[in-house]
Amino acid sequence: DTLSPLPVSPQTDRYDPLFFLWLGGMLLCVTWFLAREISARRALRTAVRVQTPAVEALLSQFAFWRRVQVRSDRRLSAPVTYGLIRPVVILPDGLAQTDCAALRFSLLHELCHVRHGDYLWKTLAACAVCVHWFNPLVWLLFVLLDRDLEMYCDEQVLRRCLPTERAAYA
Repeated sequence: DTLSPLPVSPQTDRYDPLFFLWLGGMLLCVTWFLAREISARRALRTAVRVQTPAVEALLSQFAFWRRVQVRSDRRLSAPVTYGLIRPVVILPDGLAQTDCAALRFSLLHELCHVRHGDYLWKTLAACAVCVHWFNPLVWLLFVLLDRDLEMYCDEQVLRRCLPTERAAYA
């Protein structure tokens, strides 16, 4: 009796087709997440660094153990945070060049994601989805985790806002 590197069906000496189904689904999920990652890296390369006084003032309010870069990209419609070791906040081009409450709120929200390592949690959840793609509860976990991370950051921004600013953020 020799050991087979692939799962063998107990009824026959053939390979288990469910393994190949699982492997195909996992490869599709990995491909989808990698395509998103490559797209984000491309946007990151073309994004322009933002060093306005308003952005620098907001960055100085947070005591990070690593430097956070702020960039802008004309193709974005909403701010995003990218990276764990060298985090980058990418803002829509119009928002990055203003000195308004929307910039402050957006940047505070994204810096909250950086502070709490949300990029790591989202990456771990994506890995769980790739391995357990067939389980609807894992997909539910993925969606609810994203929603909860966003709600937590919104709550943290509201805590930093003055009472008169809370309605504008909400």
